[in-house]
Amino acid sequence: MVNGKDSFLQILFFIQKKFKNNIIKTMTKSFPIFKKNIFIKRILSIRNSIISYSLASALDIITILIISSIFDRITEINFIGNIYFYIFLTLLLIVIRTISVFLLRRISFNIIFKKKLKKREKYCRKIYF
Repeated sequence: MVNGKDSFLQILFFIQKKFKNNIIKTMTKSFPIFKKNIFIKRILSIRNSIISYSLASALDIITILIISSIFDRITEINFIGNIYFYIFLTLLLIVIRTISVFLLRRISFNIIFKKKLKKREKYCRKIYF
């Protein structure tokens, strides 16, 4: 028996798979300029890495804003509270930010360089063998 969450995720997966192929095909059929333009093809081929890098940047900005608001609370004139809790929370957020941004950007660059390496291998095999 499948629960609601699993079936919902399966439906989303199939919709994403269906639309992913159809959007690119529709764009290239509807607008012939997309078929010929190498830059648009390259952007579409690395869209997952672009999304990952953008997510890392957004997470970075959000975390910096949260840390800034924590420092703003601490530096208030009438601060009443546990300062050690806020310092610990700030350090924890800095560590989480560093790790998550590093991993997301690493994933992004791995996607780009793996595609480039595969194309280079294919090209070298074609020329030399």
